[in-house]
Amino acid sequence: MMPEFHIGKPFDAWIYEELTERAAVECFKWNLGAGDYPTTCRYPVVLGRQQWNQLASLSESLEQESGAAERELIDRPDVHGRLGFPKKTAAHLAKAKWSNAPRYTRYDFHLTHDGFRITESNSDVAGGLLEASGVGSILANILGRKPPDDPAAAYAESFLRRFGSGARVGLGHLGTYSEDRQVVLYLKQRMEERGLATILFEPAQLRPGLRAVTQSGLVELDALYRFFPGDWLQQLPATTGWSELFCSDRVSNPLTTMLVQSKRFPLVWSELASPMNTWKQLLPQTTEPSEDQLFEGGWVFKPALGHEGANILMDGVTPEMSASALRGVIRRQPHLWIAQRRFDMVPIETPEGQRFICIGVFVVDGRAAGAYARLSEKPVIDDAAQEAVVLVEEQ
Repeated sequence: MMPEFHIGKPFDAWIYEELTERAAVECFKWNLGAGDYPTTCRYPVVLGRQQWNQLASLSESLEQESGAAERELIDRPDVHGRLGFPKKTAAHLAKAKWSNAPRYTRYDFHLTHDGFRITESNSDVAGGLLEASGVGSILANILGRKPPDDPAAAYAESFLRRFGSGARVGLGHLGTYSEDRQVVLYLKQRMEERGLATILFEPAQLRPGLRAVTQSGLVELDALYRFFPGDWLQQLPATTGWSELFCSDRVSNPLTTMLVQSKRFPLVWSELASPMNTWKQLLPQTTEPSEDQLFEGGWVFKPALGHEGANILMDGVTPEMSASALRGVIRRQPHLWIAQRRFDMVPIETPEGQRFICIGVFVVDGRAAGAYARLSEKPVIDDAAQEAVVLVEEQ
């Protein structure tokens, strides 16, 4: 199936002004620009209904396969060493159990000559809920359209079903980063709309027994949402009780999602009974890095636990000084990296010139629940990419 979407008409000045002002006021979106460059596109991405149905179905299949693989990997600590985890993290993952806590994943679809492809899952900590739900709903309201699917609402309702009205949900995040703060403030709003109580806290405020230090004293949490990567937890002092999170069914996303979040996840598929048919259909060939690959030109190199497109080595894209340094790191620590066969991303025309597009589809508890897009001037989607609202044609 050929991709079926288009770039919508550029917003009138008053629409863009109202969109960004309401985004800041109503859903705490403060990162509206990087210098003089806006982070929110001045146009939407419009998917055909059939295209959305296809991406939603693929995402649900990917999630089903990921869940089956995660269950197997929990009981296979003998292969955890191949996934690139720090020693402390790997030791606790070896003791982990399957958790039925609420979970959400974002699958990013990149446009190529062969249709949409993926490069990984974002199952540990995924951003974009605020943009997909909050900014998307505001734009639909301004344009008089039906609101898009709302992954933040679906996620909040999952907490309500699992823990009940009045449950105390801790929203753990690094408050020094405004981008992280705005996410948890938005989720706080959506959860409290549904009768959940929320407590914001820094990771260092966590205490054993799933409790958090607050201005009011030590508060016991019924559930915890963490907006910081699982592999960062081992930087916390042991007194915080962070190691307990690996075995708790009150933590979302469950920390066992790191088993499929690792970009080295495809390297252990041969050890699993679970068929990974959708993954194999959409993911490029992924291998252990070799010396020859470093100079072949047809490979992309990524750290196993990389975040936001950082430290990616791609010929012609990564500046040569950085590329040389990364090659040295990969040679010394190949077990912490992967080589992935490079596909050619197809640029699309936008009102602001050619861009490379990535459509991130959210899956909440196994069901596709909405999307947002990011567009970049280069064929790497990193923290410099712009965000765009995704609308789905009503007919």
